[in-house]
Amino acid sequence: MNPSQQDRGALTPLDYHVTVANYPRYNEPEVWQWDSSRTSRSEQLDSLRAALLRDTYRIDPQAHGDVHAILNTAMDRLGINVPATLYQASGQEMNATLYYVPGEVHIIVQGALLERLSKDELLAVFGHELTHYLLWSRDDGSFLIAERILAAAVVAPSSAASLSQKDMHR
Repeated sequence: MNPSQQDRGALTPLDYHVTVANYPRYNEPEVWQWDSSRTSRSEQLDSLRAALLRDTYRIDPQAHGDVHAILNTAMDRLGINVPATLYQASGQEMNATLYYVPGEVHIIVQGALLERLSKDELLAVFGHELTHYLLWSRDDGSFLIAERILAAAVVAPSSAASLSQKDMHR
């Protein structure tokens, strides 16, 4: 067993994450139930896939084998064995995002990320995005549900500025 396979079992949420994720489940059960029902609606998944194909450029494995090799290395090290698709979005800011679909990996890169990062840096970025996939896949999607509820609370017009981390840096 290589070291990366050995460490895979250590990827568990911190107690803090569990506490934060459980807060809306037990304190806002109606909201939790409503958001839980969103995870399996096939029409939402189809809409997401259509938006990805419409709004991004699909990074083809045959044309960009080097990038896919890095992604495959990250997936192997994390023990993820599902279909994966990479996309390039427009925009100047360098960033990467995982769009969660159960049983599929969809990573969107933005800006000049692929051109400017070294292979090791890109491996780290892919690893980071893939750990979102692992977290959101566990415990019947409870961390994904909590993420969506908390993200919606932050952007709600009536939310307090203290909920948003961007306001903490003023």
